[in-house]
Amino acid sequence: MGQIAISLPDDTLKLVERECETTGETHSDFIKRPIDPFAKRRKEAEMVAQYKRGYELYPDSEEEIEGLMTAQMEVLSAYPWDGEDLS
Repeated sequence: MGQIAISLPDDTLKLVERECETTGETHSDFIKRPIDPFAKRRKEAEMVAQYKRGYELYPDSEEEIEGLMTAQMEVLSAYPWDGEDLS
């Protein structure tokens, strides 16, 4: 695990110290708390971008699209669409 050194104004450092004493967190855990959701959102955005690039480079073929449409129609045709109560 990597380490970094940060400088904080004295009043901010005192606030962090008090919060860590209150919660029992380490300084690292306190600092990571707001960073973890940011890192998760960033990773998800990168995965979505990679997914989109994949489809741009290798779009579905006409055969694949036709197969998906056929499968959907088979599944949907099994449902009663004539106004029956579905509950």
